[in-house]
Amino acid sequence: MIRIFAVDIDGCLTIPFKTPHWESFSALRARNMAAKTDPAIPKLAILTGRPQPYAEAMAQMLDIDQPVIFESGGGLFDPVTTQVHWSPEITPEVLVCIGRLRRWAAELIAREFPDAMLEFAKHTDVGFIHQDSAVIDRITRLCRERVACEDGLFSVHHTEISVNVILTRCDKGSGLRWISERTGVPLEQIAYIGDSSGDVPALKIAGRSFSPSNAAAVAKAVSTPLDVPTSQAVLKAYLML
Repeated sequence: MIRIFAVDIDGCLTIPFKTPHWESFSALRARNMAAKTDPAIPKLAILTGRPQPYAEAMAQMLDIDQPVIFESGGGLFDPVTTQVHWSPEITPEVLVCIGRLRRWAAELIAREFPDAMLEFAKHTDVGFIHQDSAVIDRITRLCRERVACEDGLFSVHHTEISVNVILTRCDKGSGLRWISERTGVPLEQIAYIGDSSGDVPALKIAGRSFSPSNAAAVAKAVSTPLDVPTSQAVLKAYLML
């Protein structure tokens, strides 16, 4: 029996830069509210690469009271206590490395990609956003070249509109495990839906795994692919569960 359904945001709950599909979004909220009194319905949680403020806003919109993992696995927001917790992997020494990487990223944008955005609200990783996938491909390549000298400390993941350079030990697999530890619900009773390479570590270890029709091939390969996109796929999976 699945007791928690963890969902990604970009590419699953929403399409970046677009208004959400409100019909499915509202249906997700209604079903999550019903889960508070019906143990047969899994409760929603969030597992996203986005920073905490955006993830918290999504949790409020969907009336989520389960853990919200942000920055892939760097931090946890508790909607009940409104407290933020950081992964134990975020040591002072690691923060120095992240700061050095963030300065490099800012210089890269200023020098070569002035119309790209550096995700300034992030604390544990470095994120770039651009609406041109060709630019994203170039940034991805440069990021991989940059972190190659860091002895595996960082990993690079991308979507069509974003690049995330995350701590390897703070990926979405560790994020899903954190939800399990925090709630006491074993991984085999937690489902997850994701759409990109960054979601693969969580998709591989969840009790049930899903991907929307818009997902990358690497995500579909380790999950149950659905025939509808984004939040419509999230709702379809939720009803299946």
